Amino acid sequence: ICDGHNDCGDGSDELDCGSSRSAKLNISCAEDQFQCTSNLNICLPLRGRCNGTAECPRGEDEANCGDMCGILEFQCRSGGQCIRREFRCDGDRDCTDGSDEHACEELKRNHNQTEIHPWSSARRSCRAHLFDCQDGECLDMSRVCNNFADCASGIDEGPQCATACKSSSSNRQVCQHKCRATPTGAVCSCFDGFRLDGDQRSCADIDECQEQQPCAQLCENTLGSYQCQCHADFMLRQDR
Repeated sequence: ICDGHNDCGDGSDELDCGSSRSAKLNISCAEDQFQCTSNLNICLPLRGRCNGTAECPRGEDEANCGDMCGILEFQCRSGGQCIRREFRCDGDRDCTDGSDEHACEELKRNHNQTEIHPWSSARRSCRAHLFDCQDGECLDMSRVCNNFADCASGIDEGPQCATACKSSSSNRQVCQHKCRATPTGAVCSCFDGFRLDGDQRSCADIDECQEQQPCAQLCENTLGSYQCQCHADFMLRQDR
C-alpha cells in the first residue's frame, strides 16, 4: 500500500496516500542494511544482497550482481545494470538510463519473439519464485515444465523444457548444483550453505561466521556449513 506501484490493478492501493507516502520516503536503513528502492519500508541485511533470491518487491536486491545478467534478467544498455526481465516494458522505469522502456511498441508487434514480457502496466508481475502466465495467474514453479499446461495459454510448457538443463558441452554443466527447466531456459539454484554467483550458474560458499555470526564464541567456516567452538573451560551447548 502506498509504495508507488499499482498492486491491485485498479490503483486503489495508491489512493489517499498523501502524507503517509511522504513519511515513507524519509525512511532510511542502517549502514549494514540494503534498502529496497521499490519499497523504502523494506530494509534487508546485507547478506540478502545478491544471494540468488529476490526479496525486494521489484528484485533490485538481485540487480548488478555480476558482469553478465542472469537468464531471467534484462541488461540495461549502460552501466551493466540488470533488472528482472518481466520489468521490461511494464510502464515503469527500472533501468537508470530508462532503456527497459525503449522500443516497446516494436516488441509488442513482434509476435514471434522468444522473450516473455508483461505488456500491461495495469498489473504487477508475479513474485520471483512464481511463474507468470502473463494473464494474471501465477504458478508455483513445480507446475512448470511438468508435461501439463497449467496456464490457460500453455506457456508454462515449451520445447526448452526438455533441453534447458542439458548441457551442449560435456565440459560445462548448465548449473553447478541444481537446475530447474523453464520454457525460457534453465534457472539455477544452490544447496544450503551456498549462494548463486554473479554468472547465475555457479555457486559460492557462504561464510556464515562473517555474515551471520551464528556462534557465541568461536566459529569456523566450512564448505557449505560452519562449526562452533568454545574457548578453554567452556562447553558447547546443543543449540550451538
